[in-house]
Amino acid sequence: FQLEDEMVRSYAGPLYNRAVEQIASTAPGGIPSKDQVETLASLRELLSIAMEDVYEVHSNTFGSQYKKGIKEALGTTGVIREEFRAPLEDLKSRLGVSDQAAKDIYLEALSERMKPMIEYISNEMERLVLTNDQLAQKRGDDYGEDYFKSGQKASGKLGLGTDGNIMSDIMNLIDFYVENDIVEKSVVGTKKVEKKVPADEEGGEEKTITVEEPVYESAYPITAMGLQCIDEKVAELCYRQFVVSSFTDQSPNA
Repeated sequence: FQLEDEMVRSYAGPLYNRAVEQIASTAPGGIPSKDQVETLASLRELLSIAMEDVYEVHSNTFGSQYKKGIKEALGTTGVIREEFRAPLEDLKSRLGVSDQAAKDIYLEALSERMKPMIEYISNEMERLVLTNDQLAQKRGDDYGEDYFKSGQKASGKLGLGTDGNIMSDIMNLIDFYVENDIVEKSVVGTKKVEKKVPADEEGGEEKTITVEEPVYESAYPITAMGLQCIDEKVAELCYRQFVVSSFTDQSPNA
């Protein structure tokens, strides 16, 4: 006696979904054990379900645990160290989260970490260039004597000599973005480049060859404007401050 494929499929999905939910409710910390992962794999095989067909239920059920793992890996530094990347990959596999869902969750977790950093920079920049009256009008509060981390009043000017300089905060944000590999690079074409090749023998002549190299385009999936935690004018002021300070900084790290 064989059930029709259509009937099997109609029961298979809800049955598997209930199994996933049951395991999530009983697993320590909401993370399936090795035996539970194997149980789900056996159930998929029994019900003839492809892993691709259940990514959604796995993401909906276990996505919060993957996000928690990312936040724990960020730690106090805000940068996921290399030794934590393999465990995160193992966690993704155990939870049955697809590559795309894992990427979306990763960006969501980093966005939540970035938002207060950007808000702080935005607030400091406003305090840096706006007068007390302008700040009060913008934020609807009476700020009185408007002091900064340096203990000085707003100057309304930009540059290295500006009181309450926020360059270090901007650099920390840039480091966070770069070190966590948020920038997405994709190949958009190729270009021909001439390269010099050393001579094969001593006293011989070096050769010039033409090779094709990939041309990359960078995309920025998380932006301050996209997170809606800074307005366009303040964002422009932050960029101006960064540029001015970069060209006028005389320190060894400039």
